Amino acid sequence: HEEFLKQMKLDCNNASVKHNTSSKTNLWFYRLLAVPSITLPLLSAFLNEYLEEDLKIITSAILLLSSGFAGVNTIFNFGKKAQQHNEYSGKYYDVQQEIAYTLTRKKKNRMACDISLEKYISKVKLLNGNAPQL
Repeated sequence: HEEFLKQMKLDCNNASVKHNTSSKTNLWFYRLLAVPSITLPLLSAFLNEYLEEDLKIITSAILLLSSGFAGVNTIFNFGKKAQQHNEYSGKYYDVQQEIAYTLTRKKKNRMACDISLEKYISKVKLLNGNAPQL
């Protein structure tokens, strides 16, 4: 019982770390694509005032590039993925902490073995079934 709980705690910790890493990676991609899609149109508007008529194609190219960044960000939805992975990282961490708390209590003060195992197994199965793919 105790060894199984320790292994489950370790598995929850590993899942939490992986989801946290995935969250940070997706957030990095989101920022990498979102900042240019916001700033490039501003740059284009500024340049449009000062460029001669035959060089205005530069502003069109900048706007096209900005649209490309926004399109990639929309298709891959990095912001939503970052949020979901961050949420599940926290959920796995909560289960891990709950198991750790159970293991720190004396055996006589713990919930019955079969009840606690069923509780944690069902929580982890639910998380595994609903968690975003890594």
